[in-house]
Amino acid sequence: MAARLAYTAFLMKAARLLGVGLLLLLSLLSLSARLWQNRVTGFRLTIQLPPLSAGPETLERRAVEVSSDVLLLDPQIPTGLLNARWEGFWQVDRDGPYELMLKGRERAEVWLDASSVLVRTGEPYPREKRTIWLTKGVHSLRAEFQPRGRLPVFKLTVTPADG
Repeated sequence: MAARLAYTAFLMKAARLLGVGLLLLLSLLSLSARLWQNRVTGFRLTIQLPPLSAGPETLERRAVEVSSDVLLLDPQIPTGLLNARWEGFWQVDRDGPYELMLKGRERAEVWLDASSVLVRTGEPYPREKRTIWLTKGVHSLRAEFQPRGRLPVFKLTVTPADG
């Protein structure tokens, strides 16, 4: 009888350890998935400030979207003459046509997989649009924006063209 109780206690401990191990494995898989998603869709933002500004000449930030909002919300970034560059990767879930829209008042350019796909020259029209075919997978994305003395307005949106 004592052997049977010891065996039952052993099985209960083993089941508890197995449950804890499974919970830990699922937690690690969830964390890995979130880190992978951030790696695939995150952007490194590099801001070059004017030579005579106080502080460093270059600031580095992490961004989840390509928008001038980060430039307006960060008190370390002065408005005015600067160059901002977003570089990163974008995950496309399915093959198909995608509409890229670039809104802004100033000079900007967007590259997808090292090819220039949108150019904003600063003409009076507030947006540029282009529909392109993209394959499923990861694509490199780079956007450069050069505001010149005004409050920066810049946003890149990418949506499936078929809804």
